[in-house]
Amino acid sequence: SAPSSDGGSPITNYILEKRLQGATRWTKVTKQNIPAETTQFVAEDLMEGSEYEFRVIACNKVGSSEPSAPSRMIVAKNPFGTLI
Repeated sequence: SAPSSDGGSPITNYILEKRLQGATRWTKVTKQNIPAETTQFVAEDLMEGSEYEFRVIACNKVGSSEPSAPSRMIVAKNPFGTLI
């Protein structure tokens, strides 16, 4: 959900980051910033069966927020199911 405070300047976009279970480094999910109106996003190029956690950074004309708390671990699954 969208944050309840914007620090006095409207949020213009978000940065979504991912981290593979056991890794120490966070990486951007996409090269493009995510529009402020977006509250859902499909992460691509994940390794099926691997576990990831995600966090969000809100941006406005003043700068970028601190990252959100990480999500729970999420297992990457094939969106189309198992191929036979």
